[in-house]
Amino acid sequence: MNTAKIAATLANIETQFEDGRRVVLHEFISVQKALELLERYSGIDREEKRQFKTQYMARYSKDSGKETVYEHKTTLRNVGEKKFGRLYPTSKSLQNMSKETFRNPLTHGVLQDLDMVGAAPSILRGVLAHYNKQSTALDLYVSDRPAALGRYKVDKTKFLAVLFNEFPTYALHPELVEMRRVLYDEVAPRVQREFPDIVKFCKTRGGGAVNKGSLLSNLFNAVESVILMKAVDYCRAHDVVPSVLMFDGLMVKRDPERVTERFLAGLHAFTIQETGFDVAWAEKPIPAGTGAKSSLPNFCEDPLKFAADQIDKCDGVYKDRLAMKVFEHMVSRKSEEDQESWMAALIAYLGEFARKDLKVAGHYYFRRTTSDPWELNTAGEVIDAVFSKPLVKLFPQVKGRIFDLHAEKWGPSRDNGLIIEHFNAFPGFKAKKLDRKVDESEIKLYLDYLLHVCARGREPEYTHILKWIQALLTTGKANGVMLIFSRPRGCGKGMFYTLLCKYVLATTTASRSTTLASFMNGSSMCTSKTSSSCLLTKSRGFKAQRAQFSKSSRTRSRTSTRSSTKSIRACTRRGTSTTGWARPTILTLFR
Repeated sequence: MNTAKIAATLANIETQFEDGRRVVLHEFISVQKALELLERYSGIDREEKRQFKTQYMARYSKDSGKETVYEHKTTLRNVGEKKFGRLYPTSKSLQNMSKETFRNPLTHGVLQDLDMVGAAPSILRGVLAHYNKQSTALDLYVSDRPAALGRYKVDKTKFLAVLFNEFPTYALHPELVEMRRVLYDEVAPRVQREFPDIVKFCKTRGGGAVNKGSLLSNLFNAVESVILMKAVDYCRAHDVVPSVLMFDGLMVKRDPERVTERFLAGLHAFTIQETGFDVAWAEKPIPAGTGAKSSLPNFCEDPLKFAADQIDKCDGVYKDRLAMKVFEHMVSRKSEEDQESWMAALIAYLGEFARKDLKVAGHYYFRRTTSDPWELNTAGEVIDAVFSKPLVKLFPQVKGRIFDLHAEKWGPSRDNGLIIEHFNAFPGFKAKKLDRKVDESEIKLYLDYLLHVCARGREPEYTHILKWIQALLTTGKANGVMLIFSRPRGCGKGMFYTLLCKYVLATTTASRSTTLASFMNGSSMCTSKTSSSCLLTKSRGFKAQRAQFSKSSRTRSRTSTRSSTKSIRACTRRGTSTTGWARPTILTLFR
């Protein structure tokens, strides 16, 4: 090492990072490998693929690669990061990509990786020399790394941790203790006094004391960046194309004829000449890479246990990203047996949150968490908003309904206080089992609306409406059942119709006509033959109503639908008002 050059480098170390110097390089990758990584089921996370495609490949040129600008100050650095001197890319770069997933596969056979050998020990050894200090442990590590690791009974990671940890919590070899003492008790205080700008970027301890480990790390980073910039100059002077800056080295465009042992020896000599720090260089092979390594095994041994574990980890909340990760893992398996095992696990997981309703097409059972009650007849729009499209096909099918009821009358049942939805309300109607159950609390507001608004608090009319609904629910096809409902404007007849169709009938099996006259004249699109029910909301005058009812009965008698007084149930109440709109509330059901 050259102590005079080291002194000159350290004397200007702070100013070199204030001049806004930028390093512009062109990154080159294997386009064919990039396309493979972007395939739909490559095993890489969707968000990572999206970022790689939009932020990197969109700016990549086959001829000139991707231009990347490196700066000491960039918005991509972590907010509040206490580091000084490192060069960071201002856009998506190979430097900040996963080595196993992207960097190695993309650069194998395209670039060559040139690394500093023992960068941290070599640079700190030069710093000690600058202050006329010496460390036996550092000298041994730089000259013979395997011998040093064997002597001190540590691995590489632990040895480097000692360099930047002021207060190690484990036992150290006496020579490592001496190295730590020299670094933190003798050299660090002098660095703190001589480099105030670097101190500004250092982490602090309780009470505002400077973290000396952060101080030495920042000084090392700054020297490392200076050496990297000198290496870029050397490469360009020898017609070698630098492509990617790493923290302790750089990648160059593959050129085996120029990048040889002689080239690396010349690079070593040049960086010593320019900076004074004795840091050797070596080429590090770039493995081909095996692509993304999934955290999931090829075969799922216990699908039900896997699904239960995932639900437990998320506290019973559905995670669509997790489900899609399992789905993409499933379809990427080559063995049919492996695929089936993961399909079973995915179906078990999805079945805890959504199930297909085979009796009501396009509707589902759904719950947001495993602690929530099941929601009936959930529309497809809700499912599409929660679940990714490929997952919907894997919902388990409900052969026997989860909600199963059959009783004689409305009211609390003997089964957990639930509301009965079906009984044989009308003579001549064949009773059918609905196989449904609804919690009373879920429809209490709807029942109160029927009683207090639609029936105006009158129990006979309220009971008649419930019987009419039961008749619709008893049959699963068009039956010609009609409800004629007359109330003042604005009382909520339209809302009653909407709630009835959406939440009780599940699908729009009821048609609506504004007046009975329009229905009889054929100007309405409602027909009793094609709809399970007809809901009529307006008709002026009690006498006109009676006449229209009579006409409707005669008309229906002339068709294939039988009508008789025995099958007609009417409940009539007269009302009074000065508005002219109040008149009898008529609820008529006939078949």
